[in-house]
Amino acid sequence: MGVPESSRYANVITQPLIDGCQDVQRDDEREFRTLRAKAMECATLIALAVGKERLGQDAMTLVQLLANIQANITDADDPQTQYLMHCWGRMCRVLGHEFLPFLANVMPPLLELASAKADIQLLDDEEQVEQIQQEDGWELVPLKGKMIGIKTSTMDDKNMAIELLVVYAQVLEGHFSPYVAEIMEKIAIPGLSFFFHDPVRFVSAKLAQAQAQAQAQAQAQAQAQAQAQAQAQAQAHAQSQALAQQQAETQSQTHKQAQPKRPPFEQDQSHTPVSQSQGQKTSPPSAQSGASVQAPAAPSTLTRDLSTNSSSTPPHASSLSTPQTSQVQAAHSAATTPEAAPYAYAYLAELIDQQNPAVIGQAGKMFVMIAQALESDALQGQTVTRVVAATKALLANAGVDPAPLLQQFPAESQQRVAAYFA
Repeated sequence: MGVPESSRYANVITQPLIDGCQDVQRDDEREFRTLRAKAMECATLIALAVGKERLGQDAMTLVQLLANIQANITDADDPQTQYLMHCWGRMCRVLGHEFLPFLANVMPPLLELASAKADIQLLDDEEQVEQIQQEDGWELVPLKGKMIGIKTSTMDDKNMAIELLVVYAQVLEGHFSPYVAEIMEKIAIPGLSFFFHDPVRFVSAKLAQAQAQAQAQAQAQAQAQAQAQAQAQAQAHAQSQALAQQQAETQSQTHKQAQPKRPPFEQDQSHTPVSQSQGQKTSPPSAQSGASVQAPAAPSTLTRDLSTNSSSTPPHASSLSTPQTSQVQAAHSAATTPEAAPYAYAYLAELIDQQNPAVIGQAGKMFVMIAQALESDALQGQTVTRVVAATKALLANAGVDPAPLLQQFPAESQQRVAAYFA
């Protein structure tokens, strides 16, 4: 595919034009300002013809040059001013959204020109009419036997500025929304009833439509960003929940691994009848009633049993009858040795904190079991603090008064246990 005719000589012509725009010598002479303005016009027309990709880095060099020229304009009648406005419009179409950084410097003079009022004069006598007729840029309109002079050059500039606003709104789309309210209020709506110049009324209607479209696009972009943000937050929340679940499973496995395993011969003996290990003692009421949850044995009882008969198992070590109580069963099994009791009761406190149904519905039994551990000094340090705090919360949630439950303990033990829950 051959090189388009419009871009064949772009590199050869553009650079000399840019160099000509940068020439600031004899800047005080009007003809050189006009020459620079023509060079800007030619360079931007070439840029519009060949496009941003073909122009390369020269595109940004050119807009930077236009900004410097605009910053150095001080005279109101400088011929470069009007050329600059057209040049900015062309470069906006060339750069697209990359033109946004320059918009703040371009808009103020353009808005001022687009909101200009009609320059009219009421002519009372023939001499004034003849004088106006001899001047360029005026149009005479008869009105009720009199003549009105309208300065057409001002109307032409106003029309040109509004056309450029239409270009900016169409090219920049939703990014032009910060200017929509001001343009609609001060330019577009008043321009619809601007009876002094028909082209201004026509282009004002196009401007109003372009502003409405820009605002709609801005709202669509905002909604898309909000949806993307909501999706990102939902994904982050899902990842957080998955991580929390993984950590909980890891912690549960850690607790299971930390629980000591008894030798096989002790496991076999744990199934011997209670009457063989402790005489003809009857099982606890909870076992007789078929309760599904059995608390860990009191460490004091466990210690005594282990010291007198290592092969015996406390009567509280009955197995759980429902799958929902497997975690309590793990704590119960671990509490059968004094060395493992702190771990078992810490795990039981964790079950209470997790609102595990296997312990929440047995608040009274849990309290008695923990009271026995406190009575026997089986718990020390931070384990005591954590277990007592969890038990307090369990009793409060279940509405259980611990005072009646303490009556089954000796008076000295009652005071000792009650001190922990004071």
